[in-house]
Amino acid sequence: MEDNGFRETNKYEPNIIWSNWSVPSTIYNVLPRYTKINHFPNSIELTRKDNMYKNISRLQLNYGRHNFDFIPQSYLLPNDSTQLSHDMNKDPNKYYIVKPTNKSQGKGI
Repeated sequence: MEDNGFRETNKYEPNIIWSNWSVPSTIYNVLPRYTKINHFPNSIELTRKDNMYKNISRLQLNYGRHNFDFIPQSYLLPNDSTQLSHDMNKDPNKYYIVKPTNKSQGKGI
């Protein structure tokens, strides 16, 4: 950032807010128009794979699976363990990817 002319300041008129978490929506109301933020409110609904799957599943139910058929069959454990076990027994030659939850960033797959 410094190489591009940015500098850290104590004055609260930021050009950029870079955060590890979603910024509270109340902050958006007091920021100058030109301020850029790396997270938007409720981005966790898309960036966490379990939440994204829940949301897309809800869209599939409401608007038809054919309109939202771009994600693979997914299972949320432990709730879907019975269905996963059934599907694994049905075709033992299939491969499955198991992803740990919350902030794993691909670690432990």
